[in-house]
Amino acid sequence: MKSRATGKLPHSIGKFNSLNDLDLSSNSLSDLIPTSTGNLSNLRSLNLEGNMLNGKILESIVILFQLEHLHLLQNNWEDTMTSIHVHNLTNLFSLSVSSKNKLICPQKDTRLGSTFYAFVSMDNSRFSS
Repeated sequence: MKSRATGKLPHSIGKFNSLNDLDLSSNSLSDLIPTSTGNLSNLRSLNLEGNMLNGKILESIVILFQLEHLHLLQNNWEDTMTSIHVHNLTNLFSLSVSSKNKLICPQKDTRLGSTFYAFVSMDNSRFSS
């Protein structure tokens, strides 16, 4: 039986600035992504898929310039993915994002790296305007 992390991501997560990969998928994490996540300057892969995170997708993610993979599927996001979230992520190779209660897609003007694959889960999602 797999143990599951529960509760909030601690603000101290930002102290692990030498991390390359952070995979906290398929847990029961809730609340907001802490702003200190923006301190993970060496992060290449961030996977928070399948939790109960909510609120807005932080703009502090935009300063994670090394990110190649960003997976935020199946959470309870309240906002829409915009170009501000990914504009500076020039190394981004894959992005997956959805909310359990609506589909979140990058806006049409989103600028991405030269090789980009977007994977968006539409399970149990609905389109929002």
